[in-house]
Amino acid sequence: MAVVVKRVGEVKGLVLKSPLYWESIELLARDEVSRGIFYALPDGSKLHYLKRKIDASNTAEKEPEPTYETGGGRWQFVYFLVPEFDVAWIMNLALVL
Repeated sequence: MAVVVKRVGEVKGLVLKSPLYWESIELLARDEVSRGIFYALPDGSKLHYLKRKIDASNTAEKEPEPTYETGGGRWQFVYFLVPEFDVAWIMNLALVL
């Protein structure tokens, strides 16, 4: 599995936070024939092969803000910059909304 992730990550032109990236990893991890074909292709053809094999977008998806559902309410992380330090330290403060 680690080899599959490494090889898919090396594909030129493939956006790492795209659905195509994640679907490629899943496909190549479970389908031995597709994995063998993918490994045998020259570098310039790998992205084209993945696009033909998988119907997914190659554009990055924005990750949602982390929220945590609890029994009585919702938690959300809020970030503050602390100006007293030379390096911008980030403090994590959980607030109940």
